[in-house]
Amino acid sequence: MVIAQLGRWYDLDIAVSDASLAAETLTMSFGPQSADEALTTLAKVLDARFTRVGRSVLLIPSPVDPPHSHMEDD
Repeated sequence: MVIAQLGRWYDLDIAVSDASLAAETLTMSFGPQSADEALTTLAKVLDARFTRVGRSVLLIPSPVDPPHSHMEDD
C-alpha cells in the first residue's frame, strides 16, 4: 500500500478520512523529494487534499462540485 509505504519512508502517521482513498490500487515511484512533495503528488493522483501537523497527516477526498443548473429566463 502506497500510503503505508510513504508513512514508513518519511516517518509519518498517515490516516485517511474516507476508506475509499485507502482502497485505491496504485503503483507509484517517488524520487528523492520531500515528504510534502510526495504527499502533494499522492493527493493529486487520489483527487484528494491533505493536512499535516508535525508527523500526523490526514488525506481527505476533494469535495465534489455540485452539478450546475441552468435556468432560462422567459
